[in-house]
Amino acid sequence: MGSSNTEALAAYILTVDTAVLSLILPIDFFFTVAVMMLVSRGRKPLEIAAMAVICYIAFFGVSYILFHFVMDRPFMRFETVRFP
Repeated sequence: MGSSNTEALAAYILTVDTAVLSLILPIDFFFTVAVMMLVSRGRKPLEIAAMAVICYIAFFGVSYILFHFVMDRPFMRFETVRFP
């Protein structure tokens, strides 16, 4: 009798390069602040907060794609290890 997918154990591992991540997070934050200074005039506080969060996530995504695919230096790796 073979094991099914529901019987297998799995471990999820997130590996982070702290040296690169400690540089990328502040850079993304300062880019977000700069963009928010340009576009937030005359807006409500909740609109500014939502735009800041979306902008930060977008900058982090672009940084991830740039480092992972263009420069071939992944700083975050999510792996799944399964045990039968």
